Amino acid sequence: MRVPSATVIDYLDKHSGASTALLTLALVLVTIFYAVQNRRMVGEMAKTRALAILPKLAVEFLHIGPNVMNVAVKNVGPGPALTVDIELTFDPADATAAPNTRRYRQNIILSGEQLVFSPPGDLSGNLDTLPQTYRSIRLSGSMTDASGKTHRVNETYDNLSEWRSLLHDANRSWRPPEPEKRLAQALSDKLAAPLLTELRGISRAVARLARPAADSDVERP
Repeated sequence: MRVPSATVIDYLDKHSGASTALLTLALVLVTIFYAVQNRRMVGEMAKTRALAILPKLAVEFLHIGPNVMNVAVKNVGPGPALTVDIELTFDPADATAAPNTRRYRQNIILSGEQLVFSPPGDLSGNLDTLPQTYRSIRLSGSMTDASGKTHRVNETYDNLSEWRSLLHDANRSWRPPEPEKRLAQALSDKLAAPLLTELRGISRAVARLARPAADSDVERP
C-alpha cells in the first residue's frame, strides 16, 4: 500500500524528537564502527613496522671442512640487533660436568651478519667429538631493535647426538662454500698469466746459460 508523502511529513513533524534521537544513535554507531576499524588498522600497521625492524639471533653450525665445524650466531631477522649482550653455553652430556659458557657483547649485528665462535675442544674431527661431549648449545641474553625496544634472546640447538646421527644417515656431503671457491678462482686467474711469463723468462735464461760456447766465442791467444 502506498503511503502519501504528506502523511510521512506529518508523522515526522509530530515525532521529531524521536526521529532525531534515532538518527543520532545511528550516527554514533557508525562513528564507533569507524573508530574501531581505524584503531585496528593502526594496530596492524604498528605490528608491521615492529616486524620490519625485529632482529632474530639463531645458532647454527658452520662447516669449515669435511669433519670440522665452528658455531655461528646469525641475525636472521630483517632488522639490526643493537646493544647485543649474549651468552653461548655448551651443555655437557655428562650431567656432573660443568657447562662451557662464554659471554659476548657487540653494539651492532646487521641483518644477515654472523658471528663465528670456535667450539670447546679440538677442532680436528669435532663433527664427531662435539656431539659426544655436549648435548646442546644455548644462546641467551638480550638485544634491542632500532626503535629501542629490548628483546630477550633464548635459542637452543638441542640434542646434538641425534643431529649427528641424522646427518650421518642422510649421507650429506660437504662442499667448499661458494665465496671461497670464487676467491680461489679469481686469485688463480690473476696470478696465472704473470707467473707463466716469469717461468718462460727463467726457462730462456737457463737455456742460454746451458748452451755450449761456439768457436767464435772462444778467446784465441
